[in-house]
Amino acid sequence: MKKKCRGYLFQSLVTVLSFGHILSSLATPAGFRWCCVSEAEVSKCLHLANVTSQIAWFRGMICIHGNNVTKCVKMVGHGTADFITLGEENIYQAGSKHGLVPVVAEDYGKQEEGLESYSVALIRSNLSEGVSMNSLKDTKSCHPAAGDSVGWTAPVGLLIGRGVIQWNGCNTYQSTGEYFDQSCVPGALSNEYNPQNSNPTGLCAICTNQKTCPRNVSERYFGYHGAYRCLTEGAGDVAFVSHLTVFLHTGVENDFNPGRDFKLLCSDGTRADVGTFQTCNLARIPSRVVMARPGGMVKSLKQWLLRLDEYCRTNPHFFQMFNSSTYGGKDLLFADSTVKLIDVKEKNTTQTWLGEEFYFALQSLSSCPEVLVASRSLTVRIEPRRTGQFISTEFISLVLTLYCCLT
Repeated sequence: MKKKCRGYLFQSLVTVLSFGHILSSLATPAGFRWCCVSEAEVSKCLHLANVTSQIAWFRGMICIHGNNVTKCVKMVGHGTADFITLGEENIYQAGSKHGLVPVVAEDYGKQEEGLESYSVALIRSNLSEGVSMNSLKDTKSCHPAAGDSVGWTAPVGLLIGRGVIQWNGCNTYQSTGEYFDQSCVPGALSNEYNPQNSNPTGLCAICTNQKTCPRNVSERYFGYHGAYRCLTEGAGDVAFVSHLTVFLHTGVENDFNPGRDFKLLCSDGTRADVGTFQTCNLARIPSRVVMARPGGMVKSLKQWLLRLDEYCRTNPHFFQMFNSSTYGGKDLLFADSTVKLIDVKEKNTTQTWLGEEFYFALQSLSSCPEVLVASRSLTVRIEPRRTGQFISTEFISLVLTLYCCLT
């Protein structure tokens, strides 16, 4: 009886392993799998897949609905999707936590390929000489919005990373609010950025709407233009904005001269003219980038995307990759402001693409001791997988057989 039982056990084991192999083979995609984060993005993706299917040389593509960025990143990391377009902080998370690598990037036709913006600290020239990036304690700060990469993440990450701003409860808003005398950070008191209602009201103390300081245009000091107003109208001492902000708005609402009335605070503690933003900035914020799992597929995916881009730009009536208006959304698959796709070349790691300064800022914001302790937890969360649903019957049969044989 036991001999017969062992024979059946062996047969069951072979069946499970063989079935798993079959499923693995069936999962091999017929084309690149593009993970989409919304229904509108799926719609654009399906349209693109349909028109490209008519091109003989074009490798097929499959559109996968991942619902949101977090799920899509996990899917690419687990191998159930092949790539996704990400920006700024999502690039850091995808690279540091899931091992994804940059493949091709969006180019916006600016002075440098792959540049989104430089984060700069703008001041009025007559601000006390004792104020620098190393000594902003008790000054008044103007930020375009809570969570903004240029005006919040880069400067706050830099100051925390250097130990200038001290952590308080692993809350960047609480920590920053205690460092500056007063600030305007539109959205800092909203549910999204203040879920526990613990952010200090001083983060909105110099906003025009001090009680709620909404993260939209109803707040006069919202956005880069708003942060500039905050500075020029005397509410704040320093404005963390994009490098072109002072040139875009000086003379529009006031008679300030950017070359005479403004300076930049450099990260090394010095000051410089506003035109020297390439050397005097807090961080270079790169453009969005397509990310995938490292391996042999990266080269073919890169060639496929670059060739697709070139074909669409050469034949604009075929498909508009950088226009999302038809699909009821914006920045779908790619940012609408994209001019072309570019090879990331040697910047093919998360750290090299983000750049030393911005990577440092993002890393600093993830470095709170309490966060590090929590990350060492041995708790494992097991998520159901579709393949598991198919083999569950066979697996249960195997377990029951093993139990019967042993007892």
